[in-house]
Amino acid sequence: MNESATISRGFKDGPPPMPIRARAAAGLVVVLFLMGAGFFGLRLTGELLYWQAGRSLLNDRPDLAWSRLQAAADRAPGDSRIWARLGEAGYKMCIGSKADRDAHQWAGKAQQAYLAAQALNPIEPKIAYGLARVTRQLEWLHPRLFPRIKNPHNPVPYFERALALRPNGITYRYALVRYLFTKRKMDRLLGHVRILARCHPPVYYHLRKELFWLDPVREAVGAGLADAVARGIDPRDAHMALSHMLAEDGQWDEAIAAYERGLGYRSFENKPVHHIRRGALYLSAGRDADARHPFVMALDRSTDRSADLGRIFDLYRRLERADECLAFLDTLRSRYGPMDAIDILAVRCLYELKRYDAARQALARVLAASPSAEAWYWSARIAQQIGDWDTMELSAQKATVAEPEASRNHLLFSQALQKQKKFVGAEAAASKAIRFSPKPAAWIFSHRAWLRWSQKNWAGAVRDWQTAIRLQPEVAGFYAHAAEAYGKMGDAALYRKFYAEALARDPENARYRARLDQADNLKKD
Repeated sequence: MNESATISRGFKDGPPPMPIRARAAAGLVVVLFLMGAGFFGLRLTGELLYWQAGRSLLNDRPDLAWSRLQAAADRAPGDSRIWARLGEAGYKMCIGSKADRDAHQWAGKAQQAYLAAQALNPIEPKIAYGLARVTRQLEWLHPRLFPRIKNPHNPVPYFERALALRPNGITYRYALVRYLFTKRKMDRLLGHVRILARCHPPVYYHLRKELFWLDPVREAVGAGLADAVARGIDPRDAHMALSHMLAEDGQWDEAIAAYERGLGYRSFENKPVHHIRRGALYLSAGRDADARHPFVMALDRSTDRSADLGRIFDLYRRLERADECLAFLDTLRSRYGPMDAIDILAVRCLYELKRYDAARQALARVLAASPSAEAWYWSARIAQQIGDWDTMELSAQKATVAEPEASRNHLLFSQALQKQKKFVGAEAAASKAIRFSPKPAAWIFSHRAWLRWSQKNWAGAVRDWQTAIRLQPEVAGFYAHAAEAYGKMGDAALYRKFYAEALARDPENARYRARLDQADNLKKD
């Protein structure tokens, strides 16, 4: 049989049978492929659940995250990230629990998850910090649930482990400082505070707001900042923080020198706010002429010159340097030319100096050139100071028209009408002042209460004073005013109640006590 016939027969009868070894090898390949596919399928499913749980935590759904992470841990039990995130979800469930026993159970579950994560990845500082946080919760909950059993929980070793793994971990060390303060371990706290200030000088601005900001802590921070300066660690922020501390002590020249050294580092970061701060230090040191240059630098670089000019004016005003401010504004006129903001601030300087005639003349020029809501507002304020109620009313009304959603304009208009005993209009304007106020203000409600009082609307006055009380419950006067309104209504019980509340807040007030003694003589008005 020739070759072509053999080939033809091969196609007809099919390929020859595969040898036994080859078939075995092929089967093994298939089995390994299926096993690998299953393994990687589990890994992929676990990874998907892990990321879904992360989104649940971001959406404040730790319960959903917990169930997803448990499923992920079943599929990938050797993944430390899953166990660590499971600990995080348990911790959030703990702090969100209203019942101590539930919180304790969740804290225990979270601790076990973190311990599993640590066993898999012992060099991850975030896991050690998670253990510190959840152990701190267990320590706090233990005496509430088991008062007769010695507390076995101590988060300090976990905090120390996290810091050993990440010595410059600011979050970890700050949390340890707060914990040590709760345990009154001040000696250890001071050492960590010094390290915090050395490693991260801006931490000063946070530490100074803490309850433990005491003289020893302040000294430790100062020492840490000095260490940072000596070692060249973040010199810009270190010098600036030191400048703030020196300024607090009234060491103005030293504060200026430190701040200017700070500005010399990464000078490309210098913004108007930094130059304003520098000028403020000069003003505080009494070096008014030296303050002008940094203020001008701030305004030259400003993207909102009117706003920054207002900040500079506030510095002059707080330090009672209105005369110097006027001179500075003259400098700005020669540099920038006419500016409404400069002219208005000049009027405000004259107002601060009680030079009302000069202020009116300056304002007349402003109103002739550019009659803005701000100009009409200050026209009303000046008229208020000299008792020109007609001008105050007209100017305030024009301010409300020019800027109808400004609460202060309606309040000033209301006060002008009140002075002229136009109580109905004054009450309406006060209501608008309340409506447009950025947040409820007790004293505006009290102002409207007096307007209602003047119209013998005792019930309306009481409602406003009760609102004022809710907003500022520590003010004794609001209770006394409400008591008097109840007295006008002949309600002796509420008269006594509110005067008693007033006395509780101002026990030395003889008038309140005398009025309370007159409760039996009330007559309905």
